Amino acid sequence: MADHCIVGAGPGGLAATRAFLAQGLDVDCFERHDDVGGIWDQDNPGSPMYDAAHFISSRSMSGFHGYPMPDDLPDYPSHRQVLAYLRAFARDHDLYRAIELGTGVEHAALELSLIHISEPTRLLSISYAVFCLKKKKPIHETTHSYST
Repeated sequence: MADHCIVGAGPGGLAATRAFLAQGLDVDCFERHDDVGGIWDQDNPGSPMYDAAHFISSRSMSGFHGYPMPDDLPDYPSHRQVLAYLRAFARDHDLYRAIELGTGVEHAALELSLIHISEPTRLLSISYAVFCLKKKKPIHETTHSYST
């Protein structure tokens, strides 16, 4: 078990995972779906994507630092092209090694500088966590407990 965790493997979670790994930090990224991509994967339950959805910022002004979107994409890529780009980014930066697919977080609580995260099969206690989620409805509850 890593000392750090990231919840969600959409664009924000992938960027955070790459940054943690680049700094040599031990990190686990938990993604409840069967692959990375977040809301860009129309097959993920709860994704707001629809067939005709396109990126609203241009390809040349978007993308991860040091990993531009391919020149052969249209100026405003479709959601399928953005999803393919995200998955290529994860593969090319070897991020899948740190991502636990099919692992949803049910609860997170901060207690005395440790974060306790529960998922369906285990309870983890870690030092640092990053949550990269699309807030549609409160599927994750975060509580803070402090002792004096």
